[in-house]
Amino acid sequence: LVVTAVLFSASGAWSQAPSAPKPVLKVGEVAIYAVTSRHNNQNYTEKVTITEASADGYKSRVEQGEDASKTRESVVDTDLGLIVSASGSRFAPAARTLKFPLEVGATWESKSEVSLPDGGKSRISSDNKVVGIEKIRTPAGEFEAYKVETRGGVQGVTWNGFFRVVQTQWYAPSVQRVVRTEYKEQRVSGLDTVRELKSVEPAR
Repeated sequence: LVVTAVLFSASGAWSQAPSAPKPVLKVGEVAIYAVTSRHNNQNYTEKVTITEASADGYKSRVEQGEDASKTRESVVDTDLGLIVSASGSRFAPAARTLKFPLEVGATWESKSEVSLPDGGKSRISSDNKVVGIEKIRTPAGEFEAYKVETRGGVQGVTWNGFFRVVQTQWYAPSVQRVVRTEYKEQRVSGLDTVRELKSVEPAR
């Protein structure tokens, strides 16, 4: 879910960099995102605060809007692979839609067993590719970012059914974060969201 150490400037010199190393996040760092849910016409702000950092990954407190009851915890590994989502789903192994160091042309597979908060289970698999580097503008400003495309599917285990998922992420080394995500489930009433970085605050 998901930012200091090696910082790159968004200059022409950076654009020649062959790869983006793993991010190194610090406890207390805050990222604020604008989220647009196109499937239900809702907009809200998401605040992600790093609460723990270790050799295994990071824990974050995720706050949605002003509603304290919607505060949740998320857990990612050092590749920002999802282990526990803010909705409470657990992934084993981590769902890895980023794989560092990021290099244009790199491809990889990711397969996970998913345990839902209601006891349901499913399997998710995806093919992922770094398709290029491009400039992208978000409410936080303009960034040079690695564009990563994900194409996958979710197969029910305790429920019958299958649906496809498509996602595009833009990861900016200058802030060591994904600055924009477009995610869509190809099914009736499936999620269709856009998540854009609004601001980053360093640890105090």
